[in-house]
Amino acid sequence: MDFGNPITDGTQVGSAGTYGFVVAFDLTLQEPIDINEVQLQDSSTGVYSDPETEETERAALFALMEDDQTDLDFAWCKEGNILYVYFRTAVYTFVATVRIAVTYTRNAINVDELTDKIDVRQDKENLFDMLVLRNMYVAKGDRVPQDIENKIAAERARLGI
Repeated sequence: MDFGNPITDGTQVGSAGTYGFVVAFDLTLQEPIDINEVQLQDSSTGVYSDPETEETERAALFALMEDDQTDLDFAWCKEGNILYVYFRTAVYTFVATVRIAVTYTRNAINVDELTDKIDVRQDKENLFDMLVLRNMYVAKGDRVPQDIENKIAAERARLGI
């Protein structure tokens, strides 16, 4: 599996500066409320950056493109659902071999209708299914079958929760 997405999935913002460039990534479909960290990899060299957890103020981020004194190879800021990332040209170029990974937090998704979609981690799907079945029995006022309770207990043990 590849590390993150190519930076060319983003859109370069304006023209490149003397020392770097900024790329915008639209994260609307991911619905992030908080960015935890951003990490880069130059696939041509296989080198991973250290994860960057500190957000840079937007004006300062764009000023980095002309800052010859900065020791930052990349920096980021988030405005709404747009993630802006500064890349130092000497380290990263705007090519598909440079990949970006973003760790973020999402809002909880309300499920109000049968057509609503939710996120369930793949390793927890069985537990989720059993909990939904148990809640349906409870909502109807019926006794929950023992095999459902046993499957819930087994899944919790398997997941260590």
